[in-house]
Amino acid sequence: MRYLAGLAVVLTIVGHPFGGILLAQSTQTQVPGTFRSNVTIVPLDVRVLDERGRPITDLQAGDFSVLEDGVPQAIRQFSRIELTAAPANAAQGLTFTSAAQKDTAAPQGHRVFLIVLGRGRLQGPSKGLDALLGFVERRLLPQDQVAVLAYNRATDFTTDRRPILEVLARFKTDNTLIESKLEHWYSGPPGNSEDRLPGHVQPLIDDLFAGPHATRFRQIPPGRIADARRLADGFTRGAEQAESAGIEAFDSYVSSALATRQDLGSIYTGIEYLRFIEGEKRLIYVSTDGLFLPSVDDDLSLAAVASDARVAIDTIQTGGLYADPPGLRSLSERSWRHTWAISAIRNVSEYTGGRAFAYRYADDALEEIDGMTRTGYLLGYVPENLVLDGAYRRIEVRVARKGARVLYRHGYYARAQLIPYDRRQFMTFSRILSATAFPDRIDDIRLDLEARRSEGESGPEVAVRGTIEADRIVLEQTNGRQTGRLEIAMFAVDRRNRLVGERWFNVDLSLDAGEHQVLLRDGLPLDTRFPVRGDAARVKVVVYDFAADAVGSVTLPVRR
Repeated sequence: MRYLAGLAVVLTIVGHPFGGILLAQSTQTQVPGTFRSNVTIVPLDVRVLDERGRPITDLQAGDFSVLEDGVPQAIRQFSRIELTAAPANAAQGLTFTSAAQKDTAAPQGHRVFLIVLGRGRLQGPSKGLDALLGFVERRLLPQDQVAVLAYNRATDFTTDRRPILEVLARFKTDNTLIESKLEHWYSGPPGNSEDRLPGHVQPLIDDLFAGPHATRFRQIPPGRIADARRLADGFTRGAEQAESAGIEAFDSYVSSALATRQDLGSIYTGIEYLRFIEGEKRLIYVSTDGLFLPSVDDDLSLAAVASDARVAIDTIQTGGLYADPPGLRSLSERSWRHTWAISAIRNVSEYTGGRAFAYRYADDALEEIDGMTRTGYLLGYVPENLVLDGAYRRIEVRVARKGARVLYRHGYYARAQLIPYDRRQFMTFSRILSATAFPDRIDDIRLDLEARRSEGESGPEVAVRGTIEADRIVLEQTNGRQTGRLEIAMFAVDRRNRLVGERWFNVDLSLDAGEHQVLLRDGLPLDTRFPVRGDAARVKVVVYDFAADAVGSVTLPVRR
C-alpha cells in the first residue's frame, strides 16, 4: 500500500456520547507536525585511523578534501570531536532534527547507540552477549544514549544502564531457548516459513523486555526494505539453485535466507527508528553469520538508506569461522554462503562509515568501536549541485595523511527532507508511518472496530465505529482530572490498493474519577467518518498514545 506524506487532509470527527471527552480537530496539508526542509548543508562524521586501527586526532581542515559525484566541494564547517565523560541529563533526552538546525553541522557531546540483536545464537565463540554487557556497563559514557532492538521489540533510548543491562542479561539466558523454538517452527510446514514470528514465541520475547527497571517497550513492525522486489527475486533464484543441489543444501539455504530477511527488516526498522534523531547515530548489528544478501546491489541499497539517515552501521559476527569437512575439492554451498554473508556486512559497514568485525572476540570489536567513536571530525559542506532531484549523491572524503583509513558515510539522497517539529510529533509520525506499512495488526493498544460505507452530503464516506481498549493508555493528573491524548490516523484504499481517503486527528481526554473507571471497564468508544474518492475496499486504522509510546493498528474491510 502507498501512504505518502503531502496529501491534502480535511479532518472532522463526529462527537460521541462518552462524557468528559474533548475532541480536537485541525486541518493539515501534509503529515501533521512536519514540514519539508531543503538540504542546505551536508554533515559528514569522519573517523581517521592509522595502519594499526588507532584514531588519528591531529588533522586540520586543510588536510581534508570532499568530492560529491566527483566534483570538489568547499568545506564550510570543521570541528574536531573529543568526547569525555559528562553528567547524564535524563530530562533532556534526545534531540530531533528541527528547522533551527538544518543550516548548521553542530558537534555532539554524546553518542547514540542502537544495538540490534539478530537471529541466531549470539553468544557464540566470540562471546557476543558477554561483550555487549561489558560495553554497556563499562564503556559507555554517562551521557550516551542507548537502546536495544531484538526480534520485534525495542526499548526506549536512555542514559540509564540498568534496563538495557537487564534486557541483555535476559537475552543471554533465553536466547538459545527462543532460537530453538523458532528453528523448530520454521522447519515445519511450508506456511511456517513466512518472516513473521509465531504467536507461541511472542510471550518469551516480551519477557526479555520486562523487568524491575524496564523502560517502555513496544512492538516494532519490520522496516520497509529498499528494492524489496529485486531482493525477493534474488532469494527465489538462490532457492532454485540450492534445490538442484539436494534437499540438505535447499533446507540450509532457506534457513539462512529467512534469518537474513528477518534481520534485514530489523536493520531497516532501526534506521527509521534513528532517522530523525539529530546528529550521527550508530547501529551495532550483532549476528551469528552476517547477512546473506543475494547481490552486492542489496548491500549498497541498505548502505545508501543508512547513509541518507546519517546512521553508521557497525557489524559484529559472533559465529566464528566455518570450515568445510576435509576432502572437498571446492567450496561447499554452505561455505560459499558464509563467505558471501561476511562480505555483505563488510560492504554495509564500509559504505556507512562503520566497522565490520568477523572471526574476532566481540569484546575486542566493541573496544575498538568505543575508542574510535570518542574522537573524530565533523565536516560540513553546501553542495555545488543544489537541484533536489531525489538522486543519490556519492561522497568521497580524502585525507592528506599517508596510510590513513577514512571512515564516513558515502552518500545521501538529494531531496527535500520531511522534518518533524518536536519529539512528540516525531514519535507520532514515525510510529504511525511504521504501523501503516506493516500488514499485520498491532495489539499494544487493542482495537475492536468496524468500517462501513455510507453516503454523506458531498459524496461517499467511510464510517468507522467501535471501541479502543484503554488498559495501555497512560493518563496524567491535571487539576484533579485524568488527561491524555490519542493520535489517530485512518487510510482507505480501493481494491487496487490505491489511496482514496485519509484522516489524521486527535482525541483529547479529560476525565473525572468515575469517567476514568468507565473508560478502563468499557474502553473508549470511537464513532467517526471521512470522505473517500471512489469505492473504498479496506481501511487501515492506527492509534498512537505518546505518553505510553504504544500503538494499535488494524486493517478493516469496508462493508456495505
